[in-house]
Amino acid sequence: MRTYTSIKSYLFVAVVFLLTGWEAKAQQKEKDSDGNEVVMDMRARQELIAFMDACKERSLGNKEEAARKFYEVLSVNPKNGVARYELAKLIEEKGLHAESLALIDQALDTDPQNVFYLDFKGDLLGKLGKLKESIKVYEKIIKIQPSNLEVLYKIADSWLVSGSYEKAIEGYNKVEAIVGVDEQLSIQKEKIWLQLNKLDKAEFEIRQLIDAYPGEVRYYTILAELYRANNLPDKAFEVYQKVEKIAPEDAYLNMQLADYYRIKGEKEKSFSYLKKAFANKNLDIDTKMKVLISYYTLTEKNPILKGQAYELLEVLTATHPTDAKSYAVYGDFLVRDDRFAEARTQFSKCLQLDKKRYPVWSQYFVILNQLGQTDSLVAAAAEAIELFPVESFSYLMKGVAELQLKRPKQAIETLQSGKSLVFEKPELGQFWTSMGDAYNELAEHSKSDSCYIQALKLDPNNANVLNNFSYYLSLRKMDLEKAKEMSQKSNELEPNNSSYQDTYGWILFQLGDYSNAKIWIEKAIGNGGENNGTLLEHLGDVESKLGNASRAVELWQKAKSTGEHSDWIDKKIKEGKYFDK
Repeated sequence: MRTYTSIKSYLFVAVVFLLTGWEAKAQQKEKDSDGNEVVMDMRARQELIAFMDACKERSLGNKEEAARKFYEVLSVNPKNGVARYELAKLIEEKGLHAESLALIDQALDTDPQNVFYLDFKGDLLGKLGKLKESIKVYEKIIKIQPSNLEVLYKIADSWLVSGSYEKAIEGYNKVEAIVGVDEQLSIQKEKIWLQLNKLDKAEFEIRQLIDAYPGEVRYYTILAELYRANNLPDKAFEVYQKVEKIAPEDAYLNMQLADYYRIKGEKEKSFSYLKKAFANKNLDIDTKMKVLISYYTLTEKNPILKGQAYELLEVLTATHPTDAKSYAVYGDFLVRDDRFAEARTQFSKCLQLDKKRYPVWSQYFVILNQLGQTDSLVAAAAEAIELFPVESFSYLMKGVAELQLKRPKQAIETLQSGKSLVFEKPELGQFWTSMGDAYNELAEHSKSDSCYIQALKLDPNNANVLNNFSYYLSLRKMDLEKAKEMSQKSNELEPNNSSYQDTYGWILFQLGDYSNAKIWIEKAIGNGGENNGTLLEHLGDVESKLGNASRAVELWQKAKSTGEHSDWIDKKIKEGKYFDK
């Protein structure tokens, strides 16, 4: 890291001396011919007061007033270089580079060897894109202060920006002559030599760094990277072998060896080094996470890599048992592979360590919902609401879970609270839909219908809403033509959904179109609904209406065996005919 004495500290000293000089001048008193003292120099006093006022205004951030005061100093003494320097800085801050340059040149007329004036001028010329002129100014400073590191760096950096790479190298070498071999300098020079296609000189810079710091493993790996980047794998391997003797457990070395063997196609060796790196606590977890992210997509259809990924995840959690991220990434892999019970364990551990990351909570809700652990979902969502009261998804999940637990009033209260936080149409539609389901449970049909209508205004092509709304209308035998139209649309949007097919068939049943109702309900059963009691009972109802009583009773009996049926199932079976009230 470069460290320099602040220019401000130099300026402070300069100003102190300047003010001391002024004070001395102001205190000088002359004597007349009789030896009597006369009044002090009022112009010097006026100049001093104006300068001090200007500095005060500048320190208070009153830049316009400070500039006015510095101009006042110049009106008293046009040769005051410090005032011109301070004005140049204030004007440069406003982007008036040309005006600032004119002022600093005037300040230099009063004091051509002033390092601070020269440094400011050099910086200003650089901002104006006049790099060569800027360098000439910096070189004047070096004649005055040959070991001024800040300016030597500026000269080298300016040559680099201007594209004069070899002159930049010369500049950095002058710095190196003062500070010795330095990582930042060596790597900068390495990059420049590579830009000039001089690999041998780039190699020399890193080898010089290694010679200066032979115990620093990272410099060896930089050299190995240089060889690999320039298609010299054998030379890179020689370096790796040396490093293994020095520091066989070095995490970054093992990462590089894993990559080296991967490119060579030696997969087992590559993975063994990768596992060693993962087991090393000195390798930061974020680097390991990047590796696992690359595994995430590659392992979906590759069982060997998938096995490796889970091995690495086990090593990761064992090596970083108190880092929540290790469990979160493990959980993500498990969710992807539909291993929800195991995923819940990992996300639970993650939340025990860190409850402050909302994306973890939202993933946890999805897992609990997938597992049907509704009570746990309500509790988790309630805790998340306490921690993140403006995250609407928590309210949605809590409301949905409460609805599943047959607590429609609580669900409505939760959903109403969360709905006010939503601004995105898709999520707002989910709130309206869930509220519609909850009001339907309470038999508050007008409110339920109103909620579904609001949801469809936001998304007219929401197949789930179209299906639910039309089904509930059919159960009430209300607006059946409208229900038929919505159900037909839901089936067009999702052609092979057995629930939607059953809804359409049931609407046709309510309309008395028993033949077509049978076709649609049989489609639903053929699409995975062969063990669905509701579908089997509906088909039995259709067969009954078509005069096939024995077939109807057979289907009703199958429906009853599933445990999913209406309250009329026993009566239907006993009397061999359809009842709905």
